[in-house]
Amino acid sequence: METEKSMIKQQQIGKIDKFLAKCEAKKSAAADSFKLGQYGEAVKHYKTAAEMLESAIEDFPLWKQELTSVEATIFNNMAACCKKELNSKMEIEYTTKVIDRQNWIADKTLLVKAYLRRGLAYEQIEKFLPAKEDMLTVKQLQADNKQASQCLHRVNKAIKDVYGDKIPEQKKNQPVKMAAPSSTPVQTPKKEETPKVNLSELSK
Repeated sequence: METEKSMIKQQQIGKIDKFLAKCEAKKSAAADSFKLGQYGEAVKHYKTAAEMLESAIEDFPLWKQELTSVEATIFNNMAACCKKELNSKMEIEYTTKVIDRQNWIADKTLLVKAYLRRGLAYEQIEKFLPAKEDMLTVKQLQADNKQASQCLHRVNKAIKDVYGDKIPEQKKNQPVKMAAPSSTPVQTPKKEETPKVNLSELSK
């Protein structure tokens, strides 16, 4: 069965590469808009790419992991646009879309960015308890992450100031469950070589 799936995927590589080239064009247009400070326009381009990917995942189910990884990158970048526009609500929504797809993601950097961005967005709207949860998850994924450590220090202080000794119960994040690396590479742009996260930059 696995051999048959592998053969079908090999036969589809050409179609997948052509599709990803179209998707990359939308991502490039979005990145250009982002650099110009046109964040709303960038989101429009990213939305188009995300819709294309959603259809492709239905058309090419054997490529779901590879296509979902590209989709997660786009949602992370949409969250970056929302951060620039100080729209914490939408930033949380898009990063959650990345986190919800973690079973199909093999690149840890994507999840670190998503949890870190979402936690900082929660902090921005003074939801300190879920912010703490996200930062604890970042530390599980990347123990030496300085941004997470700094945010944890701030939110722990805020939680103590707000709640004192009567801290309400907060739903815990689900344990991170990532996918194994795909055995069928696609012609996507080169991933970041370092797991260190710079939230001021878009994901490739």
